[in-house]
Amino acid sequence: IRDSFWIYVYLAYKFGRQGYPGFDRADGARGFLVRFCDAAHPELNAFVVNQGSADDTQAALEGLRALRETLVHLSSTPHLALFQGFDLENPDPAIPDLVEWLDTQIEDHLHISTLPCYMEAVRKSLEEQGLADRLPVLRREMLDVERVSPEFGCLFPGVYSSRLPVKQANAYAEIGLHGWAEPAAVWAAMLGHEYPSNFLERAWKLLLQNQQHDGIGGTHSDRVMLATLERYRQVDDISDMVARKALRQVVAQIDFSHLSADKVGLVVFNPLLCERSEVVEASIDVPDSYGDPVYKGGYKLDSTLDILDSTEQRMPLQIVAQEDTTVKAYLSFGSSTGMDVRRFRVLFEVRDAPQMGYVCYTVRHRRETSRPREWLAAQPNTLENEHLLVTVHPDGTLDVLDKERDCIYQGLHYFEDRGDQGGALYFLPPFYDVVYTTVGQPANVVLTRNGPLMATYRITWEWQLPAELQAETRIHASQGGRWVEAGHLMRSERLTKVLIVTELSLRKGSRVLEFDTLIDNTARDHRLRVVFPTHIPATHSTADTPFDVVRRPVTPPDDTGWREPALTAFPSHSFVDVSDGARGVALFHIGLPEYEVSSDERRAIALTLLRCWGNPIGSETYYEQPLAQLPGEQRFRYGLYFHAGDWQTGAVPQQAARFRTPLRIAQTTHHVGHLPLQQGFFTLEPPNLVFSLSLIHISEPTRLLSISYAVFCLK
Repeated sequence: IRDSFWIYVYLAYKFGRQGYPGFDRADGARGFLVRFCDAAHPELNAFVVNQGSADDTQAALEGLRALRETLVHLSSTPHLALFQGFDLENPDPAIPDLVEWLDTQIEDHLHISTLPCYMEAVRKSLEEQGLADRLPVLRREMLDVERVSPEFGCLFPGVYSSRLPVKQANAYAEIGLHGWAEPAAVWAAMLGHEYPSNFLERAWKLLLQNQQHDGIGGTHSDRVMLATLERYRQVDDISDMVARKALRQVVAQIDFSHLSADKVGLVVFNPLLCERSEVVEASIDVPDSYGDPVYKGGYKLDSTLDILDSTEQRMPLQIVAQEDTTVKAYLSFGSSTGMDVRRFRVLFEVRDAPQMGYVCYTVRHRRETSRPREWLAAQPNTLENEHLLVTVHPDGTLDVLDKERDCIYQGLHYFEDRGDQGGALYFLPPFYDVVYTTVGQPANVVLTRNGPLMATYRITWEWQLPAELQAETRIHASQGGRWVEAGHLMRSERLTKVLIVTELSLRKGSRVLEFDTLIDNTARDHRLRVVFPTHIPATHSTADTPFDVVRRPVTPPDDTGWREPALTAFPSHSFVDVSDGARGVALFHIGLPEYEVSSDERRAIALTLLRCWGNPIGSETYYEQPLAQLPGEQRFRYGLYFHAGDWQTGAVPQQAARFRTPLRIAQTTHHVGHLPLQQGFFTLEPPNLVFSLSLIHISEPTRLLSISYAVFCLK
């Protein structure tokens, strides 16, 4: 595409063989410059006014012939697509006349067309030649473009980590819309409720508006970033509203007539096409009228709950906290009514939540104090469940014993920081770089939650990092004078405190270590990553992309003579996995696409959390963009999954989906319905099929609902 009509033909026509003229010259024959320079509205750049044109048709004709020669040997058909225009290029009304004249000067036929017309012409030509079924099929990625592409055909890999808050907002918007609003709306529509087409269409359009390459790529200005994030917030609001309403409609049709007046019903929803058994967290309100609260000395005594399945079996439970409060119940028409409740924050074990469905439980309030006898953090600075034994070191790094494979992973979860002068399109360390890590740096480790179902440590680092980049200053003095020269960029000697707080959690029965990290960023011009050395002798990393899972070599190729350096950092959608076929470690994330696996024996997975820069396009002149430096508090969620075999044997995509899409829970009171206490609305087999999307069609006037959905197979 970069070998285009615009470059070869149009620019030659407009400016002749000499190319762009110098508009700063005094004659002004080809246009002149205007730039606003008052204090209130200054412009960094100038605009060309009354731009003339060389109208050099012969130069355009020579350019067209040269362009033809560069492409004709690459084509299997007599049809060539010549693209006109460039980023932000305005259409020139001279183009139709130029194309018409060029058509009279060549043996071929040149005309203005569209991509659909071009593709149809190519298809017909291939069929006539008998080549339609014999064309080579390109599979996987084509990331060697930096080796074979023409000028300007660059990958710009810095966009993987540019303005990461946009990527995170995109991921959460996708989860809310695709992962919850759409499935919930389908379930409710199957039960006879109206499918909210207008709301969902609006949400999808907002989401798609943010997918333009400079938007989701993060190469734009701060104003565009703020507008992009606001659209994501609107998507989140619509998705949450649609999902809540639809799930309430489902709850209304579940039969809870078995509930007595002093019990609460729970409905646990699963939007994924895989059955789930896991520990979940909930906030459950028990009205005071249900249990006649016991007072002692003017204060309510602690009490506890039982959570029962449909067979009256008591589920494992961990009470995190309880408080007395007043809540409102909003009326369908009118205002609201208030009631006093005891609110319990609990963890409990969900078993066999059906694919794309729900399972129900009963909550019973008891006047007893809950005293757990088992803890996941039974020893200081440790976490242990059936599968993992985790040790937290004084510097915050972790050792993990995978019990089933009797394998220890050491030195996991440290932070690494480097300088960055590259801007939006590239990560580029300064000439004089200094790499900092938290290895050996003292951390504050505090146990904040402990019990039989989940335990959490809070690990805090107060890290001193260079405040920004600065230029090397060279002072020259001689008999003829004295002058100062700015040399190479380097990390500043002035340091600033960057606060990092990680909540490390382990749940009963889980092979996933969960991390919720907050970084209060006060530094500029740097890249900060979290690193997990695996020491697995893998030759490739495996990561998911839209509709595929790809393998990428750990050792980069020889890139001598390439237009760009060979990639060592790659994108992923939700996970990256390192495995030798016998065991593996997968890193899950939400909206943190850039990862790198080191080629040394550590085979360390590095996940980029921050990449801070100030100029949106490093090769042009723009105002400083403060938000691109990512100042202030930034939050990240990621998880480490230990498994047997490779990514397929370990069901890594399914586990990543569970991590990114938690179960949702609703509570309800006694009512009559026709749905059972456990139901799946869809099932999908075999398990290596992955659900992609659903499409709804409602036939009028019968209101017949038809649902089609797309899946792709993980071979």
